[in-house]
Amino acid sequence: MVNIYEIKTQTMAASGACQHNLRGFYFLYPRFSFAVRSRDDLNQLSSRTYDSLFVSMHSLSTYSAEDFLTYRGSDTIFANYSPKNLRELSRYLDTALASGNQITSVFLSLDPAILWNSCWKNDSIFDTQLSTFLLSYSDSHPEISFGIFLSSPSLAHWL
Repeated sequence: MVNIYEIKTQTMAASGACQHNLRGFYFLYPRFSFAVRSRDDLNQLSSRTYDSLFVSMHSLSTYSAEDFLTYRGSDTIFANYSPKNLRELSRYLDTALASGNQITSVFLSLDPAILWNSCWKNDSIFDTQLSTFLLSYSDSHPEISFGIFLSSPSLAHWL
């Protein structure tokens, strides 16, 4: 004879173990995902010659390297992976600055909602990450122009 209470308890215990394991996976997945998906970008930043970097949290479909060369006069390398937080963004900046290229411009298309959510909607965490992982670069590299783009800029932005 099967004890219903025993089956329910075993099911709940197994479910809890599964949830616990999935929670651990959830916390590890973003770090693993960034490392794998950004590897090609970081390798290109280390090996190619360029004077500008473009990192976007939005689709790259509205931008092209030719536009940056034509309208901004810069040889711009694009990051194909969209960083999900400021810490990931700083990995791109660190790699570009260590590449040996004379970086003149960094173009960023940031998504305020993604950044805010990545800081658990906490002002203190957001301020700390903003200072540590973004503003510190503009302070320590005044020779580099940092530009923030909207997700879909108008033609007036380029002219």
